[in-house]
Amino acid sequence: MRARIAQLCATVRRARLHRCARETCTALSLHDQVRPDWPARFQRHRVIGTRACIQRGLVKQPARLHSPVLRGLFVSAYHQSQSADGVDETTLPVSNSEAVLEKPTESASGHERTDNPETQALNTRLQLVFEAQESLKIFRAILDEAKGVPFDNSSLLYILRILRRVPLQMSHTKLKLAVSLLQKAIRDGVLVDEFKLAHLMPLARARRKANVVAAVKNIIQKHGQRIRPLTYKGLISHYAACGRVDLMEKAFHESLRVHGFTDAETFVRALTGFLVNDAGDRAMQMWKKMRAPSFPRRILLDPSVLKCGERICNVTNDIEEATWVAAQIEKHGLQSTVVGILEERNRPSWAAADAAHASDRAHIPPETMELNGRLKRALYSRQSLARVQGMLDEAADVSFNLMSLIFLLRMAPQWTQNTARQRLAFAVRVLQRARKQGVYLHPLQFTYLLNLATPCRKVNVIVAVKRLSQAREHRVDSFAYQAMIEHFSACKRPDLMESTFEELIYVHGTPDGATFHKVLSGYLANEKPTAALKVFRRLRTTPFSRKVRVDPELLKCAALICANGCDGVEGPTWIANKFRKLQVAPIGRTLVDLGMAFAHAGEWGEALSHMRWVLRLDKPPSIEQVVSIYISESEARYKPLEALKLTQIFVWADQLVGTKKGEWPTLKRRFAQLLRKFVTDRRLDKWAAETAACHVENLGNSMEHPKYWGLGDTESYFGELLPRVRDTDDDEDSDDYREYPSIFPVEPRRRE
Repeated sequence: MRARIAQLCATVRRARLHRCARETCTALSLHDQVRPDWPARFQRHRVIGTRACIQRGLVKQPARLHSPVLRGLFVSAYHQSQSADGVDETTLPVSNSEAVLEKPTESASGHERTDNPETQALNTRLQLVFEAQESLKIFRAILDEAKGVPFDNSSLLYILRILRRVPLQMSHTKLKLAVSLLQKAIRDGVLVDEFKLAHLMPLARARRKANVVAAVKNIIQKHGQRIRPLTYKGLISHYAACGRVDLMEKAFHESLRVHGFTDAETFVRALTGFLVNDAGDRAMQMWKKMRAPSFPRRILLDPSVLKCGERICNVTNDIEEATWVAAQIEKHGLQSTVVGILEERNRPSWAAADAAHASDRAHIPPETMELNGRLKRALYSRQSLARVQGMLDEAADVSFNLMSLIFLLRMAPQWTQNTARQRLAFAVRVLQRARKQGVYLHPLQFTYLLNLATPCRKVNVIVAVKRLSQAREHRVDSFAYQAMIEHFSACKRPDLMESTFEELIYVHGTPDGATFHKVLSGYLANEKPTAALKVFRRLRTTPFSRKVRVDPELLKCAALICANGCDGVEGPTWIANKFRKLQVAPIGRTLVDLGMAFAHAGEWGEALSHMRWVLRLDKPPSIEQVVSIYISESEARYKPLEALKLTQIFVWADQLVGTKKGEWPTLKRRFAQLLRKFVTDRRLDKWAAETAACHVENLGNSMEHPKYWGLGDTESYFGELLPRVRDTDDDEDSDDYREYPSIFPVEPRRRE
C-alpha cells in the first residue's frame, strides 16, 4: 500500500500538484483504512485536489470508495496497479436521480451501456465535472481532449445536466454547445428519448428557441417512441414561453390524439398560453371546440378550467360563452366576474370602442408592422435597453399600436442589469409616446406596468394609467383590481387600497376570497387593525358571507385580526365554525391567535380547548401570551373557578414543552399570586387552592427543590401559598364553593 501511495505521489509531483497528492493520499488512506487517524488538515483540500485532477487529466478510473463524502469526488490515477493488487475496478455509483434518468433511457434504447474504455473514462470525468460543479471552460477542455471518443447514453445525460448548471448569462453559448453535442451523439448511435428532451427544453427556453425542441421531438417520434402526457405538458409550456402558439396548439391536439384524453392542467396551460401571447380569439376557438359534444368525456371541466374560461370571456367579450361559464361557476359554488359583461356589452360606448379597435387592427400601417416584428425579435432575444432605445430612436416617426406597447412593457423586466428606476422611466417614456399617438394601455395589461412600478414604490403612474383607460370606457378586470390592491399595499398606501377595493365592489359586485385576503393582509402590513376589522366584519354580513368562498389562508388572516380581542366573541366563533365546515385543522399560530381572542372575550372553555390543542401538536408554538391574557382576564373579571382551571395547562405544558425558560416562570409566579389573592378575599376555597398548588408543585418535586421554578434562591411562591391556605379558618370559606369540576385532568404522557 505504501508503495502504491509513493508511486501516486511521484506521479502527482511531476505534474506539480502537491495539494492533489496530499488529498488523494487522504482518500486512499480512508478507503483502505491504513491510516484512519489521518490528520484533519488534509480534509480541506478535497475539492481543490479533485478540480486539479480534472484539469490535468489525471482521472482515468475511479477508486473504490465507500465513504458518502468521498464518493464521486476522488479517483485513482494508478489504475494499472489496482489490477496487480487484486482490487476490482468499479464505476462510481450514481445518485438516485441519475439512476431514474438512466434506467428508462437504457430500456428505451434497447442496448446496454457501451464497454468502450475511452467512453467509460470520459463518463467518469464528466461525472466528476458535474459533482464538482466545474466551469464551462474546463468542461469544454475535456470535450476537446476527447474529440474522437464516441458518446453513449450516460455521456449525453451528463453533458445536458452540466450545461443546465451553467449561468443564465451564457444561455446562447450553452444552447449552441448542446445542439452540436446532441448531433454528435446521434451520429454515434445514441438514441434520444424524452428524458433528454426534458433536459434540453430549459436550455432552449432561455433563448426562446422552439424549432430545436420541435426537431428533437420529431427525432424521438421517428424512432417509434411514444411521448408521455407529462412531456406534452412541458412542450405546451415551452412553446407558449417562446411565443409559438401554432406549435403549442399542434402539441395539444397531438396529445389528445395520441392518448385519447387530457387533464385539466394541460387544457389550462394551453389556454393560458394563448392569453399570455395576446391570442384571445384563438383561445376562444379552442374553448368552443372543447365544448363540442365529443369532448366533455375527454376533458374534465374543474374550477381551474372554468376560471380560465372566465378570463377568455373577459378578453373576447363573448356573450354566449360568458353566460355558460357564469352558470357553470355558479354550479361549482364559485364567484363569477363575467356576469357584468352581459350588461356592459349593451352599452353604446362599449360597442363603439370595439368597432374602433377592430378597425385599427384591420388598418395597421406597414411601418408599424415592421417595428412590431423587430420588437418581437428583441423580446425573444433579450436585447438590452440601450439597443431597444436606439431602435425606437431610429423609428421616431413610426406610430405605435397596442401590440407595440405590450412588447416594450414585456421587455422591461428582463433588463436586470439596469436599475428598477431606469426600467420604470423607460416604460413611462413609452407610455407618453403612445399617448401622443392615441394608444392607451388596456386594463388587462396592467400587470406589465405593475411589475415595474412595485420595486420603485410608485403609485401615481398606476393611477394615471387606470384613469386614462377608464376614460375610454374600458372596464377594468377583477384580476387587475387585485394586482393594484397588492401594489398599493406594498407602496404603503392603504387609502388607495381602500378606494380600489370599493371600486371593485361597485364594478364587479361581490369580490372573491383572494381579494378579501389581499385587503386584510394589506391593512395588517400597514398597521391598520381598525380598518382590517371593519373589512372582516363586512365579510361576515349577509351579501358577502353567502357568496364569498372562504379558504384557510383567509381564516388565518382573520384570526390574526381578532387576536387582540377587538371583535369580542363573534369573530373567533365565526372563524372556528368556518374551520369546522371546511374540515381543515388550523395551524399552530392560528390556534394561538384564536385562543387569545377567546381569552379576551371571556370564553374560558374555548380558550382552554385551543391551548390544549396547541400543546398536542408535534411542534407547538408558544402559548405564553394566551396564558398571560387568561390570567389577566380572570383576575379582572374576578373568576376564581375559571382561573383554577388553568392548572391543567401548566401541568400539560410542563410535561410536553417544558416551563423552565421564557415567560413561564413569571406566569407561574402570577398564577400563584392570583390564587393567594382569591383565597385572601374569601373567593376561593382553601382546599381547591391547596390542590392546585400541589398539582403544579409535585411535577418536579419543587417542594424539595424550589429552584426548579426558576424563582431564584427565595422560597417558591407555591411554597408560600400552602401554609397561608392551611392557616385559613375553615368557617370563613366561600359560600360559592360547592363542588369543583374536573379541573385537574389526567396528565398526558411525556413525549419521547
